[in-house]
Amino acid sequence: MTTTRLFAALACAMLGGLAHADNKLFPTDLLAPRQADATLSLDGSRSSGDVSGSGPGAKGSIQQHAGTVTAQARYGITHALALGAGLQLGSSNGYYKLDNGQRSDAHADGLLATSLFARYALVPTTRDGPYTVTTDFTLSHQHNPGGSTSYNVYGVSGALSARTTDLVRTYATAGFSVPGKGYASRELWAAAGGWMQMDADTIATLELGVRRRVANSIQSSDNTAHATVSGIWDVAPRTSARASLTFSRTTASALRGAGVSVQPSNAQRLGLVLNHQY
Repeated sequence: MTTTRLFAALACAMLGGLAHADNKLFPTDLLAPRQADATLSLDGSRSSGDVSGSGPGAKGSIQQHAGTVTAQARYGITHALALGAGLQLGSSNGYYKLDNGQRSDAHADGLLATSLFARYALVPTTRDGPYTVTTDFTLSHQHNPGGSTSYNVYGVSGALSARTTDLVRTYATAGFSVPGKGYASRELWAAAGGWMQMDADTIATLELGVRRRVANSIQSSDNTAHATVSGIWDVAPRTSARASLTFSRTTASALRGAGVSVQPSNAQRLGLVLNHQY
């Protein structure tokens, strides 16, 4: 075999391997029948901005630090249906303070949510088909750590993905959620992104998205835009890790009853996800 043919054969072998990297973190991925996986997610975020109120000296700042731990498990029923359950724990510290001495602090930690969810493939992934269409249904029970309030949230989302090339997959997703209580916000969101296989064990990803939080009895509506970059690595047989960095900006809003308006704010979030297939 000539040197040119040898390099061509090696390139084809590598591309074939890259195109079939095995993880289940892509937004439209499903499990095989009777296959299970478990995911552990760790997130830490910081947000800050300016606030203003009525009267002299009624300007200041707002800041919040938060961390969450989320555990989920899924089970494949058929090639087109997977069911799962999860829980989320969290801790947050925040405050706003005005130049006139007015200040409000908030701290909470404990159970944030428990959830049940399902993913169904309207157009399943096939060997010859480049497109996949899935829809997700979520029922979560939200808790207020340190308080007595809790409520259900019902969510529906859909996703379309395409294998653009042997090394690139792209997707678009949109959805909404409706809470069972008036003091919680309805939300609508949309995002688009892509994954590129860098080598046999590494994937680079980029996502851009927007989210609208509808006004409720506590806060007026606002919009958030975000950009997320991440890397995914195979760290052990059937185990993948994803590290991500998200930058977001939220438009101005008002805290009802407090006489305080929150100016446009910025946030940063670091995330780590571990996924293991059984």
